[in-house]
Amino acid sequence: MFAGMRVLFDIAHPAHVHFYRHLAGELTHRGHEWRIASRDKDVTNQLLESLGLPYVTASAARSGRVGLASELLERDLALFRIGRDFRPDLILT
Repeated sequence: MFAGMRVLFDIAHPAHVHFYRHLAGELTHRGHEWRIASRDKDVTNQLLESLGLPYVTASAARSGRVGLASELLERDLALFRIGRDFRPDLILT
């Protein structure tokens, strides 16, 4: 029996929502599973919500060297945990 593919979308910018939303729909139509990890930047999460796409916020945008470095660590850890639990076959970012 074909179990289907598991895809993790890493959405780091609002434009990625528009880029990947149709692919997510097609994957669902074909019986595959997918998850979205979002970087809360500008209107990213609002777009995901308005389109009815479920997501987990992996990090929130920060500024400055220290802020960006801490966000990177937070995001990497969150993506590791999501990946460990979901076990994706493919990660798109």
